[in-house]
Amino acid sequence: MNKSLTTLFIFLLSTLLSFPVHASENTMISDGYTSNGIYYTVYELETDTISSRAVGDTIEVLREFHYSGIIAPPSPVTWTEIHNGITYTGSLKLYNFYIKDGNTIAAYKGTLTAIE
Repeated sequence: MNKSLTTLFIFLLSTLLSFPVHASENTMISDGYTSNGIYYTVYELETDTISSRAVGDTIEVLREFHYSGIIAPPSPVTWTEIHNGITYTGSLKLYNFYIKDGNTIAAYKGTLTAIE
């Protein structure tokens, strides 16, 4: 009986805990260098469903930037992406960051607006 309760407790606890998402499971959408010469890669964590959009339409995005080295991530960042041939631009705000293996991982979210 005690073993069954322990197993049930472990199962319930594991289903209630959130597990971190690793960028390797997400799509890399961009890379480049900051104005300070720091290399970065950007991963798509989440994007609104995109259909045919018109100029002025918006999408909500969640992006993860991987910066080489330990830095204070900038906020906000101006960001531009192309989806289905339409350019979206806007400002993303930093909402979380951490250091892993000597690199800075920063999560940003914001609204991008279709401009063309």
